[in-house]
Amino acid sequence: MTLEPHATVRKARKLLNLYRNSSGGEQAKTRAVLRELLEKHGLTLADLEPHLPRSTDVTGAEAHRAADTHLLALSVDDEETVSAALAALVDEPDLSEDERRLILSRLSISKLVEALAPGWLHALADDEVEETHLLQAARSISEETVLAVGGMSIKDTVQGVVTREARRLARPERVLRAQDPLHAVYLAELCRLLARIPARVVQENAQWTVRAHISAHELGQVRALTDREALSRALERAAREAAQAAFGPR
Repeated sequence: MTLEPHATVRKARKLLNLYRNSSGGEQAKTRAVLRELLEKHGLTLADLEPHLPRSTDVTGAEAHRAADTHLLALSVDDEETVSAALAALVDEPDLSEDERRLILSRLSISKLVEALAPGWLHALADDEVEETHLLQAARSISEETVLAVGGMSIKDTVQGVVTREARRLARPERVLRAQDPLHAVYLAELCRLLARIPARVVQENAQWTVRAHISAHELGQVRALTDREALSRALERAAREAAQAAFGPR
């Protein structure tokens, strides 16, 4: 009896699932039966699941990821199914750029941040940042910004970008005067460590300044630390002058 095409595909899919859930001799036997069936009817693994290679070599099916099933679900005309797939996919760290781009084309970054903002705010532990800053930051983020960051899940990428921008939005930009280039670099690094936001060193004519997003409290810390540094230098200079007066120059 000759199997109809749709029946052949159904049988092949059952064999593929059996292959995935078996091991040892049973898996080897299933592999051989599946390959023979595919070759007999001119089918490939791609006819069973679109993300699989156009090959009858079933060992390629071992590379199947849970993410592949969710990616396929994005093409389903059912909002609930797509939402569930997106919820799973934003946590996947190992996706290609094309896959990330596909997900982002179906994902609302603003809605993702809105759902996760309370938890992110708690984890941020930054008294200056409010939930509105996170939501405002989310509106300024583009797909390309997220795609530019690799090596982590979309959710982790968005969290990093959004919280960094929220810190900046929560703090006014201030201009700090520096005595010289070295002092400017010192101030910029101090501001970065306190606010966790990069600061810029700017030279205009002969004047060096630092542009930094820092809160009033952080500005007070910068002044206290720089005053202490200045006091330390003044005391060192005074001690050196006193030693020279007492014992002569060395």
